[in-house]
Amino acid sequence: MKITDLLPTEIILSAILLVTAYICGKLSKWILNIIEKRLASKTKTSLDDKIITLVRKKITTVFLLIASYIIISELQRRYASSVDVLRILHFVRNGCYIFSLAYVAIGVMQLFRITISWFLDEQVTGANEKLAETVTPLLEKLFALLTILGVSVIVLDHFGVNIGSLLVSLGVGSLAIALAAQETIANMIAGIVIMIDRPFRVGDRIQLPSGETGDVEKLGLRSTRILNFDKNIIVVPNAELVKNRIVNYSYPSEMMRAVVRITVAYNSDVQKVKSLLLNLFFSSENILKEPKADVNLIDFTNVGMLFECIGFTSDYKKRFETETQLREKIIEAFRNEGIEIPTQQVVQMK
Repeated sequence: MKITDLLPTEIILSAILLVTAYICGKLSKWILNIIEKRLASKTKTSLDDKIITLVRKKITTVFLLIASYIIISELQRRYASSVDVLRILHFVRNGCYIFSLAYVAIGVMQLFRITISWFLDEQVTGANEKLAETVTPLLEKLFALLTILGVSVIVLDHFGVNIGSLLVSLGVGSLAIALAAQETIANMIAGIVIMIDRPFRVGDRIQLPSGETGDVEKLGLRSTRILNFDKNIIVVPNAELVKNRIVNYSYPSEMMRAVVRITVAYNSDVQKVKSLLLNLFFSSENILKEPKADVNLIDFTNVGMLFECIGFTSDYKKRFETETQLREKIIEAFRNEGIEIPTQQVVQMK
């Protein structure tokens, strides 16, 4: 007997069962939608709403898969004597099994993503409010890797593959792979260390040992991506970040020094210069009142007296803008007050 010889009655019954499963799925979605609306008004947390939303999206497909299993099992029972039909049904059943397992695995990974994001977004506050941006991608990748490995083992066991001998072979092979991929493994371990130690977070501005500065765009399992001031991405292996000194301008706060150095002629009034510079710093809208700005005479150079003006901005991103504005105001103020800014002159002898 061939698969084309199936009775019309059996085809009709299968279609009715699938339609019934689809209707049950839609009805379940409607019920879950009502439950979600009621829970939203009674509970403070959003986790239950997100879980119900996920289940609502999956429920119809789950009913259809259950109906498919029932149909295949019933057909296998009825046509147990037909080799051709059983062979086709066996392939269909295995395909349905793999699809169901993958569908469940995707659902579990989505549930994990929802739970960990909820916990890090709503339960972690204060200094750790950016924790989700750094930790979530790494945890998701690790959990996804473990889930894929688990699903692979289940599928192989379902098809009769000896898992024990396979694991032994993988153990020998993994040793060779580990030796060949030492740097990659070191970078992955360093990524986990960065996730736990958190020397910087996504969005922080850091300075690399090479002197390059930029904002952390993405923290991956193998490397970290940094956006520099030229709007180019710098990809840095995690192992290098763990081994070297990194300057984090965003931690423990985003407050940063604005420093302006200016040289004036030796015939200038020191107190007048200091008073003028302090007034310019105090009048700048980007300079904080506390800590107070300060001006110091720090050196005597070949051309004049070197003053260093120090103030603090509330945001490190305003540093260069603030220093530029202060330099422009200093030049204008010195010209108005007749304070000379000396320059070094080079005399060439012929």
